[in-house]
Amino acid sequence: MYLPRGYSDSDLGDVEVVVRDGVLHLFHLTLPKHEVILHAVSTDGIRWEPRPPVLATGELGAFDDDQLWTMGIVFYDGRYYMLYTALSRAEVGRVQRVGLAVSDDLDSWEKLPHAVSEATAPHYVTDRGSAPWVAWRDPKPVVLADGLVHAVVCARDPGAPALRQAAVAHLVSRDLETWEVRPPLFTSRRHVELECPQLFSFAGRFYLTAAVIEERLQRYWVADDLEGPFRAPLDNRLGPRGHYAARICEVGDESWLFAFHDPAGGSPPNGRFVPAPLVLVAHADGRLSVKRTTGWDVRFGEERPIEVASLTPTYAARHTANDGARLASLEGLELFGTAGPRDFVLRAALAIDAPFFGVGIGATDDGAGVLVSFDRGAGEVAATYRSPARPEGHPAFTERVLARGPAQIGDRVELEVIYAEGELIVSLDGAVVLSTGLGVELPANFGLAVDSGAITVDALSMAEIHP
Repeated sequence: MYLPRGYSDSDLGDVEVVVRDGVLHLFHLTLPKHEVILHAVSTDGIRWEPRPPVLATGELGAFDDDQLWTMGIVFYDGRYYMLYTALSRAEVGRVQRVGLAVSDDLDSWEKLPHAVSEATAPHYVTDRGSAPWVAWRDPKPVVLADGLVHAVVCARDPGAPALRQAAVAHLVSRDLETWEVRPPLFTSRRHVELECPQLFSFAGRFYLTAAVIEERLQRYWVADDLEGPFRAPLDNRLGPRGHYAARICEVGDESWLFAFHDPAGGSPPNGRFVPAPLVLVAHADGRLSVKRTTGWDVRFGEERPIEVASLTPTYAARHTANDGARLASLEGLELFGTAGPRDFVLRAALAIDAPFFGVGIGATDDGAGVLVSFDRGAGEVAATYRSPARPEGHPAFTERVLARGPAQIGDRVELEVIYAEGELIVSLDGAVVLSTGLGVELPANFGLAVDSGAITVDALSMAEIHP
């Protein structure tokens, strides 16, 4: 994971990622001041090396002298162009505009002294009204087959009710300095605003993704051509819950999803961070899912089988059994565990005859640790961390929900759990269903859990993950 820290647990804000000569370049906002855009590089999207800052707010009186918000980068006509959101002190930061910076190498950038785009009538709201600002932010450019640069922007539609004005503005340019403002590419009538929108083509279709400000979810829509209509497929959530302000980046012949991550229930123990990228998978009906990147594979040690008979009960449930292939707990939750490396990948093929099952990590004698649990009735996966620490106002323990999300759980499942340097990635039948992080060092053990039933283990193996 990438976790920049300053005075606060994490200074990380919205991200952008581009590839140059096989190297990933990450750019991100810094919170809470929004005064500088930081830069880091990586070869796999898992480990990052910080670089010097690339952009800062302008001099007093400039159109961007207050704050810099989300940016988008495109390579066009031999150069890199960064569109970024600019706020000025003269308007107390309440009017959003788009600025432009240009680079030849992604390290050194030159800003234009003026804004290149702002909200215009009649297609977009141009005054605050009851809103906190004039929305015209989070620009993301892309070069399409027509040779033009198309950009999308978070905006508001004046033809909609005030609380349902979310619109994705559509801009077109030949030089990235002069823009033709077109009617909205998409209006949802469900949302207030759609943050960090991105238009991209993938598997023969056009997709639009955006972060929904009131849900704190990443969603997507699909169309057969650029003119739309952009429709929501069945379950249009994109990526695990907690991933927000995502950017899609073409890496080789794949499309990778990058985002910042906030675990469920508020700030994580180690601050907001950039998790390992996820790879987009397109289905025949236009739906998207995500899988983990193969960048992890080079860090896996030798995979070795685990004897089910070697797993021992941890929670001392009253009605348990382990016959060497079948793990059962007929009353309450039991974790059948074993010692192992601190960082590992665990793979299991299971037949499920229980309403609840999962994987435990770092269990202690008093029942602390991380539990990845699958609730078949609710169709949900969750990762929780329990510890004996006693925060103010709670007399017994701490329990934090790190992440939760939907999961389609059948009678037979294939699980893969990656836990490395505090980062947790859970795949169910090849699709990532949960990705989060924990800033607490755990004991080196893991196991399989079951509640009110049994799981039959068809295959179980583990490999250590090396730095």
